[in-house]
Amino acid sequence: MDKIAYLLAWGMDPEDDADHLLAQARKRLNSAIEHRRCEIAYPRGQRYKLNFNVLLGSRRILVQIGALQARQKGGMRVCLNPSKFEPDDIQLLHRTLRRIVGRRYYDRLMMTPLLNVLHIAVDIENVCLSRTLVRYKHGQRMTVFGKIINQRSGLVETMNFGSVTSDYQTTVYDKRTERIHDALQALLRDKGADDSLKANRVRQLKAELGRAPTIRVEIRGQKLHSRPLADLALLRNDFTRFEFVALGGGSDPQKPMSLVLRAFIAMVYQFGLKPALAAFKHTKKARVIHRLWRERQSRWWKPESMWSHVPDAVRATGLFHDTAYGAVQPVATLTTPPAVRRR
Repeated sequence: MDKIAYLLAWGMDPEDDADHLLAQARKRLNSAIEHRRCEIAYPRGQRYKLNFNVLLGSRRILVQIGALQARQKGGMRVCLNPSKFEPDDIQLLHRTLRRIVGRRYYDRLMMTPLLNVLHIAVDIENVCLSRTLVRYKHGQRMTVFGKIINQRSGLVETMNFGSVTSDYQTTVYDKRTERIHDALQALLRDKGADDSLKANRVRQLKAELGRAPTIRVEIRGQKLHSRPLADLALLRNDFTRFEFVALGGGSDPQKPMSLVLRAFIAMVYQFGLKPALAAFKHTKKARVIHRLWRERQSRWWKPESMWSHVPDAVRATGLFHDTAYGAVQPVATLTTPPAVRRR
């Protein structure tokens, strides 16, 4: 899971005094900022009255409190990337938010979180994107297709699918290239550090350069319309819209391709699969191209099986209690309020 944003019903109950809750939260936030546990945030498109980051080492968790419009479905929004969390980060995040929101109130809100954004990703190792044809099925007329190509090598690094206004967007990109870029940025950022830190950054860069090629397929649910966690299994599976075809040459992107294969790949990227196949119709290479497409359909791509693990991936983050998924609490752990003595 690459990103998640969820909503909490902060100040949404008719009995809640939103102004008083906000004043208390702002006072506690100022204390957290003084102790360097939080910092003020300035996100684009202000929709909340209070915006701040919870600081977890070098990681920043965006938290927004106090909806500006009555039509917003949650008075509190939390956005984070669980894949970059350290083992104790989740508990530290909850402790910090309990201090700011109030322990009992925060625990009550976390019983019914609503999903706003969810990015699910699958990494496929030993596959080079520039030697793999990617077909995105059932694209509508307004679907946007874009690609990023390395100007020096001419290798494809990223392919994006989905319109800007769509609830879901999808992307396929070279994960190894992204990791190398991040390692280089870290090295440049710490160029003034001591020798031991710079040596560590160099080792990290060398490790990334030695990795096998990897592509990442990512489904970005940008607008989930405040779904409860119990509906995770009902989310649309856009993994089924992809087909992959390996083009040969192993995983070495530097090995030269034949002119015919290079022409076919360029036409697929430029015009799409059907026009590219049609262009080779009635030519001497028609059988070769059609056979390549039929015989090299990937066997490792299992979209249904992959998507079935989404609920488990969300649970594995440890962000939410079991009750948030609609689980029934065991009778033995239920607590009953103390009896009230009548006078």
